[in-house]
Amino acid sequence: MMDTSEAERRWTAANQMAFWTATAVILIDGYDTLVLGYAAPAIGKELAIGLGQFGLIFSVGLLGAVTGAAVLGPLADRHGRRPVLLISIALFALFTYATTFGRDLATLAVLRFCTGIGLGGAVPCAIALAAAHIPSKRRQSALQSLWAAFPGGGVLGGVAASTLATHGDWRVLFLIGAVTPIALLPFVFFVQETKAVQCARDPVDILGSLPRKTLSSLLVPERRIVTIGIWTTIFLLFLAVITIPLWAPTLLQLGGWSERLAPVMVGLFNLSSVIGMLLLRRLAPGPRGVRQLQLLVGAGAIASLGIAANFENFAINAVLFALAGLTIGGAAGSIVSLTAQTYPDRIRATGLGAAMAIGRLGQVIGPAIFGALLASGSGGVAVFVVLAGIVASAALSLILLREE
Repeated sequence: MMDTSEAERRWTAANQMAFWTATAVILIDGYDTLVLGYAAPAIGKELAIGLGQFGLIFSVGLLGAVTGAAVLGPLADRHGRRPVLLISIALFALFTYATTFGRDLATLAVLRFCTGIGLGGAVPCAIALAAAHIPSKRRQSALQSLWAAFPGGGVLGGVAASTLATHGDWRVLFLIGAVTPIALLPFVFFVQETKAVQCARDPVDILGSLPRKTLSSLLVPERRIVTIGIWTTIFLLFLAVITIPLWAPTLLQLGGWSERLAPVMVGLFNLSSVIGMLLLRRLAPGPRGVRQLQLLVGAGAIASLGIAANFENFAINAVLFALAGLTIGGAAGSIVSLTAQTYPDRIRATGLGAAMAIGRLGQVIGPAIFGALLASGSGGVAVFVVLAGIVASAALSLILLREE
């Protein structure tokens, strides 16, 4: 085992292996989480599942991810990150493969919930393992770069879906998602385990369970308004940033787009999200950073409205989907960094953990809301108008952070 103090002093080959292995885990995790969105139209046609019902499947899968993070995260703290990460990867690989045998709504929901448990457990374990190997001076920017791999997995899913659209089976998308993580297991096995991780201080807690400190410290009178602003913003942004890649392929095909072009738009969104997260790793501190983020989120709301207004125009939508990813996706990563800057060191982990829990709740609720909207007869234009309103509300909620 490696003492975490070693990672404070140098950026060794072993440390870099841990970082890049964790990046690969999160990349694959992102692919397996978002691939159902690409496959939904084809699955719906073959299995006679109403498109509105996919909201339930999306949300159940994300609920499984919340469960996995809550259950497997603490187990990793007690029994080691590497063994629990290996189990998590094997779990989501197995159930991603089993998804190819799904024949009805109930079976798919159960399989995606079980897949989500593995996916939810893998992310905090991978980031915790990487964080212990990253020198402290590099840690904040490195962890934000690591998280950018998640939408990167969505980009790969878009490429695969577009390639298979005309001469492939939707099951191949899930076979890719099952085989690839198995190939990664040997690399995870050889990553050095650490003796301890300082969970009260490391930014990794944003992806694990809630810290043990009381939440009441976040809601004292002098901090209450800022905390409510952070919780509202992250709830709305995380809701939006998971809804677009999950629902857009289906919405675009309903609007007359081909099976080949619809994944391209979502791939542009995910790729721009990666770029946005990387560009915004060092958001300005204090009120200036809040204003920058507010302008960014406002631009994302305008981009969403633009998509609704030009729903059938490929060229314009290519630009607008890229802009939405750059702004909404980039902002979703930046709000976490801004949260870390908002709270003092003694309650920072508590603030980050609570914010991420609220964000996950938005990710569970969002797909179900838009599934119900589709089931009521609304089309893609209406969905993106509602989405624009949600993103605009996130921009307005950032006003509360100026109380800092």
